[in-house]
Amino acid sequence: MNQTPPRRISRTIRYGVSAVLTVVILPFLGFFGPRGEGGETGAMVAIGASAVGIVVIAMLVGNVGFGPRLRGQYLEVTTMLGRQSLDLAALTEARWEPGRSGGSSGMLRLRDPITDVAITLPVAAPVREAIRDGLHAAGQRGVVLPRRVSLMFGLPQVPGAPRNGTSRLPLILAFLAGAMLLGLIAGWVLPA
Repeated sequence: MNQTPPRRISRTIRYGVSAVLTVVILPFLGFFGPRGEGGETGAMVAIGASAVGIVVIAMLVGNVGFGPRLRGQYLEVTTMLGRQSLDLAALTEARWEPGRSGGSSGMLRLRDPITDVAITLPVAAPVREAIRDGLHAAGQRGVVLPRRVSLMFGLPQVPGAPRNGTSRLPLILAFLAGAMLLGLIAGWVLPA
């Protein structure tokens, strides 16, 4: 039986779509929204659209996945860009983002050479076991797993490993949101 290969969307594509939304489309709302008749209404539309844009961009960059399921060695999830897969046999990084209630609820971010996804834990037992096996294999290859991830999945902890892992996501989101804010400000400040 010939299966189609899983859909893989790279970080470069996601970041590119987010950058286009940020620096090309959304700032123009600031240029066109507050001017002319009904300027206050235009300003509110520009601010509202920008707020929605920031949420969409955060979801694109963060690549939050829902409905995780297994497809061979791939973890398949639904994201803002549709169904896509992460190769559990080629994990290069893992990070834990704790939830508000603490405990074992929160987001697990997994990365392979092409993409990364964040999923909410807990997940179904077969998915959890496949993730555990992928993390174990990554640890065997020398990937340093954060202490929290190792503890959650019952894996040996590496001395000196970070507690939750590092994140570049806040820096990327801050840059994109700053660019959008500058576009909106320029729309109000620049003469018509």
